[in-house]
Amino acid sequence: MKKQILLILFSVLLLPVACIPTPEEEVVRPKQMGTMIEIALSDLPEEPLFEIADVPESMHVTKEFALERSRVAVTIDADVVLPQGDAIPLVHIAQGTFSPEFRHRVMHVLGNDSKPIDVFPKSYYQDIANHLIAQRDSGDLDKYDSVEDINRAISEVLQEADAAPAEPVYSDRDPAVEQDFHFIEPGSEPLDTDFWTSSYCGISEIGTVFHVMMSTQSVEYFRNIQEATHFENAYNFQNPLWIAQPMIDRGRFRVTTPERSMEDAKAEAQRVMDELQLSSDFTLTHARIAPLIEYVGEAEKAGQCDAAYEFLFTRQIQGVNVTYTNDLYSYASSDVDPEHGVAPQWRYERVRIYVDDQGILAFYYDGSPYAVLERSSDAVRILPLEDAIDVFEKRIGIVYADSFDRVQIEDPSIRVTEIRLGLTRVLEQNAPNRAYLVPSWTFFGIEHLTSYNNMSGFEGFGFDGTTAVLTVNAIDGSVIDRNAGY
Repeated sequence: MKKQILLILFSVLLLPVACIPTPEEEVVRPKQMGTMIEIALSDLPEEPLFEIADVPESMHVTKEFALERSRVAVTIDADVVLPQGDAIPLVHIAQGTFSPEFRHRVMHVLGNDSKPIDVFPKSYYQDIANHLIAQRDSGDLDKYDSVEDINRAISEVLQEADAAPAEPVYSDRDPAVEQDFHFIEPGSEPLDTDFWTSSYCGISEIGTVFHVMMSTQSVEYFRNIQEATHFENAYNFQNPLWIAQPMIDRGRFRVTTPERSMEDAKAEAQRVMDELQLSSDFTLTHARIAPLIEYVGEAEKAGQCDAAYEFLFTRQIQGVNVTYTNDLYSYASSDVDPEHGVAPQWRYERVRIYVDDQGILAFYYDGSPYAVLERSSDAVRILPLEDAIDVFEKRIGIVYADSFDRVQIEDPSIRVTEIRLGLTRVLEQNAPNRAYLVPSWTFFGIEHLTSYNNMSGFEGFGFDGTTAVLTVNAIDGSVIDRNAGY
């Protein structure tokens, strides 16, 4: 029998309240990259990182304060996480590309060495029909307006099944080198923004039709194309635990995990990283359950949902990981200083692997590989934790000023549950698709400032543990806007 688990809700310790004025400043100010690098290289440390960071022996921080002209209570009740290494580097990087060799490894390791399907088999259409029949019988018409409409769709799919061959017809096309379309962003350097994409379907080792998408900025695999859209809607940015954790804790619905243990699933995820030859550059940063729901209401209606395991990997340099957050990409827009000279859109690099009892359910390599140009320094001096917390207190009211103006609930709050020292990508001025990985203190937590689609029991965003509330550049003390990329 599958294990049913209830996850523990983050608890908040109430402490004496200090009052912090809300500063009257801009939310984002362009950082001077040259100045930051000068600061980083002007006083290279000899002490180990733990001493420079000056964290408490308990590796835990508690503090609570309120903001003037705001009803929002801000609480820090957070574990402090430091890197494994004794020093933290400053690294100059560029946006790289996926090599044809890597794409071929994806086709071998994840794609079961299947050739691309040119004509889908009868079973493919029968699976679609079965899904629609189950959907109709459950009373969930989804995009269909009536039972007659969904019956018509079922009939059309069954006609396609009758006309389809018993076995798939394969193509000789090589998706690793032959692309679907190709263009160069006008006004950009061709070497940096040359866009490449290719997708194909094949037969997985368990007989499902899988889908692979390979592009300049991502590689994606999903084991069953019938469920791919549903899954991607749920996991494009964050794990549904983001908002669902309190509802699980209160028994609003049950989460049924795979029969295999998380350790066994982690070993399979690591095997994939090894076979894709990513293990020398990436290490595991988070492991958690992944409820297989697109909307929380689905699980509440059914009373339960199945789950997979989710494993998150980021690049590690000199024992220091790039910090994982839910932010998918940085972009320049009219709202984020268009004159700053940054890349129009650049996904943050990370790897996500989802494992269930049948093996690898999904694989995402988000962001094109970082090409390390040089390590500007193997060890730079950083702000001690206490100074980073001071920056947080002074700037949180600026960063969330617009949100505070739209508070809709009686007891709004921001609760910091973890503070992590790692590396964060900061875009280089006037050099599209160049950046630095800079030391940073990232404050993770839970934001409860508004209601959410009239959802009963909603207690905020961020219960997945990877929602960044605020990120402090640990070199110059500026706030990094992950959306803007600097």
